[in-house]
Amino acid sequence: MADDGQRPDPLESNTTMCSELSTSHDLPSGNPPAGTLEQSPLEIPPYILNPAEEGPQYALLLRDWIAEELQADAHSPLRVSLALGAVEAAFTATDGALLTASDLPALVATRAKIFQAWVSDVLLPRLESTQTPREKVQAAAAAVWTMLAAGSYSKDVLHAQHLHSFVALLTSSGGVKSAAKRQLDCAGVVITVYAACEVLAARHGHADLCGVRVQVSEDHCWLSLDGSGRRDAAVELTTSNAALRGLAPGAEAWSGWLYAGGRAHTLTQRQVIASLVVSVDPTVVNGRAKKVSGQLAGLQLLLLRQLQAAEAAMYPAAVCALAAVQQAWMNGGWHGELEVAPAAPQACGQAWRWPWHLVTAGGTTLDRELCELSRAECMPRPR
Repeated sequence: MADDGQRPDPLESNTTMCSELSTSHDLPSGNPPAGTLEQSPLEIPPYILNPAEEGPQYALLLRDWIAEELQADAHSPLRVSLALGAVEAAFTATDGALLTASDLPALVATRAKIFQAWVSDVLLPRLESTQTPREKVQAAAAAVWTMLAAGSYSKDVLHAQHLHSFVALLTSSGGVKSAAKRQLDCAGVVITVYAACEVLAARHGHADLCGVRVQVSEDHCWLSLDGSGRRDAAVELTTSNAALRGLAPGAEAWSGWLYAGGRAHTLTQRQVIASLVVSVDPTVVNGRAKKVSGQLAGLQLLLLRQLQAAEAAMYPAAVCALAAVQQAWMNGGWHGELEVAPAAPQACGQAWRWPWHLVTAGGTTLDRELCELSRAECMPRPR
């Protein structure tokens, strides 16, 4: 794997290519009609960038990586999730940690190798007694959960939603780095298992995992074994009850709000890339004080607009997230750090965390019409 700035291929030496499944039950992509969402030129403000950096290399690197991923025959979340997680950690750290553009390729390449080694050395042996895709996904989830400290899972934990958070727990031999916080949120568990399934399919001959897809509702996420959206194909991963982990949600739960009444959105492989950008959280926490990293929020807007311009890369909740972040930008933007509103209204969203407070950063609320045009349902988040 190259560390010289060229694209590090997380799935080099592929034996299986998981191409996008075309199914009649796929929901609309969420892209509004052409011209609906204004795409005025958006320059990269200097305060998005690390002050130590020269020019826009930092933002352009992430933009180019996402563009390459969208053009690939098979879309993998590995590199983008690792990169976004590292960038988020750098911008939201309270200890002054910096990450330069020149650091990022080598960091991502190294951590991709660590994750692949964990799949090969730790997860793969667990599949020897498995036969069905559900059993394999269940084994992958169990392997992820063994890396978490008891009681450390939290749906609302900050900055624990990317593969970067999981790989921080690992060494090259698959052990635990004692200094790392052993925790993931809902999205962190799901994206880690999903990425593991892709590595197993591409590198280890488990082609029956090619059909695994991510599903999102307004406040939750899980996996579908075949992308059908049916309850019997759904796999719950984020319950702390090991006996229920890997099973399909119960019929009563499936019909409730958490699973969008059985009509949750099934993400295509391209849309998973968008979900990673949506999940970026620019909240900086220092004790009880919370602020927003203007640099990170601006970078999120840049990448969301890039995805909006790409074919079928967005989905309803992602368009709503773009509308909210863009509206905050248009009503004053972010310069440095902003204080977080103590009781920001909640609007259209999804399980993948995005900064709800940015809706009020400019003193306005989300433009509901943008969501309607994208065929998204805007409603207050259940409490």
